Amino acid sequence: MMAAAKDDGALITLLAQAGASPNTPDIYSWTPLMRAVYENNESAADALLAAPSIDLDLLNRNQQNALHLAVIGGHASMVEALLERGVEQTVDANAHSPQSIARELGREDLLQLLAETDSSEQTTSSENG
Repeated sequence: MMAAAKDDGALITLLAQAGASPNTPDIYSWTPLMRAVYENNESAADALLAAPSIDLDLLNRNQQNALHLAVIGGHASMVEALLERGVEQTVDANAHSPQSIARELGREDLLQLLAETDSSEQTTSSENG
């Protein structure tokens, strides 16, 4: 968690190679990935996203995943990286989706990213259906 907060991607990679779990939450149920994307720590986020055992869809105590927190932080590059890796667009404990949060924040750029991924998933689902 400290390596994620300090944006130390090299240390995160070293810890992952030594067998440390990238998914261990803190007392608020935030994972290192949640902390890295919320704080826009690109080196840490890249290292965590490269970890083979990373779980993108873990939820904090507000039922938010890393995508919610990237949207709340307003970090388009983090939103894009998470979406590229297949993070789920879920609804949190207050019935907020990443799209509703982006809309509330007036972030058209994030809304577009979220909508593009949502549309491509629906197209893929209907093609496979």
